[in-house]
Amino acid sequence: MSSVLQINIHFPFSNKRTPITFTPTTLVQDIIHMVCKKNQKKKPETFGLFCADDSFWLENQFTLMSYKPWFLKKIEIKKIQTKEIKILAYGEIYSINVDESSPISQILEILSKVSNKTIVTGFVLTYNDKILDRKLTFEESGIEDLEKTTFVYKQEIFPTLLKKAQIKSKKGKKNLLVTQKIFGCDLVHSLGRGSKIVDVPPIVTMSMEFIEKYGLKTRGIYRISGSIMNVQNLVQQFDSTDEVNLLEFTKSATDVTSLLKQYFRDLSEPLLTYSLYSTFVKIHNMKYIWEQLPKLKLLLKCLPKPNYETIKVLSKHIHFVSLQSHVTKMPIDNLALLMGPNLLKNPKSDMESMINDTKIQCGIATLLFEHYEYLFFEGEINFWPIIVKGKYEYLNNQEGELPVHIDEFFAVLSKGQQSETEKAEWWTVKNATGERGFIPSNYVIAVEDPDFDFEEFLKPKKKKRITVTERMEALREKMGRVNQAILDIENASQKVEQKSNQLEITLEEQIKLRTQLEQFLQKQFPEEFEKNL
Repeated sequence: MSSVLQINIHFPFSNKRTPITFTPTTLVQDIIHMVCKKNQKKKPETFGLFCADDSFWLENQFTLMSYKPWFLKKIEIKKIQTKEIKILAYGEIYSINVDESSPISQILEILSKVSNKTIVTGFVLTYNDKILDRKLTFEESGIEDLEKTTFVYKQEIFPTLLKKAQIKSKKGKKNLLVTQKIFGCDLVHSLGRGSKIVDVPPIVTMSMEFIEKYGLKTRGIYRISGSIMNVQNLVQQFDSTDEVNLLEFTKSATDVTSLLKQYFRDLSEPLLTYSLYSTFVKIHNMKYIWEQLPKLKLLLKCLPKPNYETIKVLSKHIHFVSLQSHVTKMPIDNLALLMGPNLLKNPKSDMESMINDTKIQCGIATLLFEHYEYLFFEGEINFWPIIVKGKYEYLNNQEGELPVHIDEFFAVLSKGQQSETEKAEWWTVKNATGERGFIPSNYVIAVEDPDFDFEEFLKPKKKKRITVTERMEALREKMGRVNQAILDIENASQKVEQKSNQLEITLEEQIKLRTQLEQFLQKQFPEEFEKNL
């Protein structure tokens, strides 16, 4: 049995303390009901428990025992003066009742209890990308309309760290910066080496521009490795300075793709961060894409701003490269397989986890690259899921395309590039057998049936296991059809032969008749016959 505890709760309306007995599992809201009942107060939902010493409201859904002991020295019940705020943390939105006069550090304590996650060093509460001081209150921070604002709890790169990246020369020259290596370090080291702090590392922007200018006709782009010597030379150059002219060191796009992959692979903490890895796994394990995308969009906002801006431009770049897959033979799935392990990593770096996590890394990267427009720009999902069916016949002409048959169903996964020759877009779709590919949008029409079972259509189709007996029966049926076809051919050839013989007989008869007619005319009309000859 649970032990019984007692606490005296100050009731301001009667200016006395109310003794309440409770167990360790009693909720705060139950204690509020007990106090209101003893003091004959109605509407207990309008009251709350308040820690006067620390200006802290207790959450109704927690027990008293879940709070630290010093919070409970002076508890009183009072009219609720809190406001409900929304905090985006770890990809989820949490609603929390807060007092505007409470310091933000105490609000983070509540968040850690609600989310069942401990407060992590380096994580902060932000508002419009502005870091809120934990020692201040919302009032002191100058934030109005709390209930209409969504705050973000995320890992952040502090301005002080960026300033440390700009190390001044010991000689005292303000504009002379000591260069720092960027390979094998944090992302922060790539942001503050120039005259101003940037959100996206210069090596990333310069590499993407080079690839988009010189590499879109390279077969196997991002898959084929560049020259080891050239890549190492580029690494040394970027470790020294951001002002690198890539054309001076290479003219090969494969050298630059290898450089970019190595940069992300060597980061001391991956671009999508270790702290959010478990949430990325949860999103990957969701069954349907229209469940995954809204969650992924929220989770991305929990990244530090430089990480967010970098994955934003990278996703757009990879999507752009994938549109040239008819030339490069590198569709999004292949690109995601190559880039995913460099962007998302399991904190457990053992060999077994690396093998098991490849599918997760590739799946998240595919979502990022394929749906970057929705994930990184404002707007709602307005075409997931669209089910279309074939309106005309279309034969696939290029690798990566799917044929379209009349009344065949497809699920549209993303809308793609506008065709230059036709008034249509190329859509990425999945057919009923699970094959993915491109189809022209003007060969299909949307399904209007509201009862269409989207989920059943998109479920992976399990291939039926065929037994040896079934294989033998299928082979016998096939042989029977072949034998029947042979018989049909023989019968047809016999009929042709008979028809040919009939034609020969008919020709002989015609010659005979003509001969008899000539003999008759010669006998009856000899003179006329000779003149005609």
